[in-house]
Amino acid sequence: PMIKYRGPLIESAPDAPLFPCTMMQKDVKLALELGEALGVPMPLVAITNQTLTGCSALGLAHLDMAVMYRAVA
Repeated sequence: PMIKYRGPLIESAPDAPLFPCTMMQKDVKLALELGEALGVPMPLVAITNQTLTGCSALGLAHLDMAVMYRAVA
């Protein structure tokens, strides 16, 4: 369901972000902290965090998370 809903946003990002990269990264960091506290490795979450850091470096952090592909493309 998420891909069906969010997929079209990759082709045409919304003018107003539905979920900005900054908010996504906040949540991802919370997940990483919890994983660390519980001793649970979370490699995919760590990669997501790095991708979001790349979005910030590219000046995309204020945009919808659908633009994350730009940081790795």
